[in-house]
Amino acid sequence: IETLDNYQPNGGSGIAPDPTKENANLFANGQFEYQTDFSKDPDEEGVIKDSSINIAWSWGFVSDPGTTTKNKITFEDVGSESIEANPNYQLVFESSEVMAGETQKEIYQTVAPSVYKFDGETFTFSMEAINKNSGTVPVEIRLYKNYGINGSPPDDISLTTFNVTTTRTKYTHTFTFPSSAGKTIGEDSVININVRMAVGQACSLGLTNMILLEGSVANPVFPNVSFTKEKSGALSAMTSLISGYDYNYFPYLSLGTAVIPTSNVG
Repeated sequence: IETLDNYQPNGGSGIAPDPTKENANLFANGQFEYQTDFSKDPDEEGVIKDSSINIAWSWGFVSDPGTTTKNKITFEDVGSESIEANPNYQLVFESSEVMAGETQKEIYQTVAPSVYKFDGETFTFSMEAINKNSGTVPVEIRLYKNYGINGSPPDDISLTTFNVTTTRTKYTHTFTFPSSAGKTIGEDSVININVRMAVGQACSLGLTNMILLEGSVANPVFPNVSFTKEKSGALSAMTSLISGYDYNYFPYLSLGTAVIPTSNVG
């Protein structure tokens, strides 16, 4: 099944080819157009009650098990703002009452259904981000390689850290996927890209235009191919199909290559 995010509603024919073959955005739902009803505090919008949850089409969230940090995700309408590629939404992540010894609070997306798929290949990550409070906030981009059932222990690799300021900025980093040579690869291996937000700190961050492109790209621009409202019927049908399943079985809901059963323990 090809990625619904690359559907061509205006003059195109059905679903576009695999994005990895066209230098298209490997991130599905990179502008957070399609959100999900995740488990949260019924008395306060967006407050996450679980340590791992699906928070938007193709996006998961994970934090320390048993965390007492108050983490909150909402989706803010930014359609009237002047932002490249004209996103309608940004994900707003707020964190307060931070637990001592916190190590993890991040959104992530599975970008490959096999851990060796991109060995040695160069990719460019990009996002638009803003710190909605004062000062700067560190946002770390990580590569998580899960070698599957009975495989080698996972690799959780720091790629870069952006110091996000109060001015909306495009942050970009080019990297090469490390080799899986010498690793034991079991069933259901995956690669995730994780966006780890201000561990150990309170924060309020806005993110949109999430991009992952093949090659070294000096100025990544969000592709002019999107999962538009014209496909709402298909989205509704797919949502009905997956409703009632635990998120661990659907971390990569774009269906770009496969539905992978996995937990993200990065």
